[in-house]
Amino acid sequence: MEKKTTKRKTKKATAKTSAALLQKIVVLPGEMLFSEVDGKPSVSAVMSAVDSGDSILLMIEKESENGEKPDENGTINKNVYEIGIIARVRQVIKVSDKLARALFEGVSRTKILNITEKKTTFNVEVAALTQEDMGTYTPEENEAMCRNMASSVQEFLRVNPRVSKSFVNKMKRNAAIVELIDFVASNLPIEFENKLMVLQISNIMERYMYLMGVLENECN
Repeated sequence: MEKKTTKRKTKKATAKTSAALLQKIVVLPGEMLFSEVDGKPSVSAVMSAVDSGDSILLMIEKESENGEKPDENGTINKNVYEIGIIARVRQVIKVSDKLARALFEGVSRTKILNITEKKTTFNVEVAALTQEDMGTYTPEENEAMCRNMASSVQEFLRVNPRVSKSFVNKMKRNAAIVELIDFVASNLPIEFENKLMVLQISNIMERYMYLMGVLENECN
């Protein structure tokens, strides 16, 4: 009798979380940033997170072609970028049920798989980035990438003298390229679209190459 074996498919671990929708704002891991929060579902999620101490997912909405704005319930659409950021809410000032200003601290990237929208909340299914998503590199490659980025940042500061020199000392504390990339992108005055791409690129070496290209273009 022929024996058959069934291959098991490895399922990606997923979780559900509350979320807030942001427009034209990117918060990276390790970054502290104030942002306006607009719409009932987003404000509700932020207020709940600050009360409970739980983290929250920050979704970035893609700009609609006709420039349409979210309605009063924040329910314009679910057209958001694939990578969101898990964040902590450090402070919040509630202006109304539809508007708040919050201080977020970025924690980690996550993939947005599915969004269920209700009148007062967004329920979102997410999955952490896998090692396959992020890629691998050797300790020697990590050291070389950190060294090259530090050199590019020094050149950036030479042509942009308004950036604080204390930035360099803080930058040296990041010995891992994955942390250095986010630190540099968070603290240098780069365009929103470039910072958004740094968030969206899952593979760390590709993310490094992208940011190096941005720094080079800014210096030319």
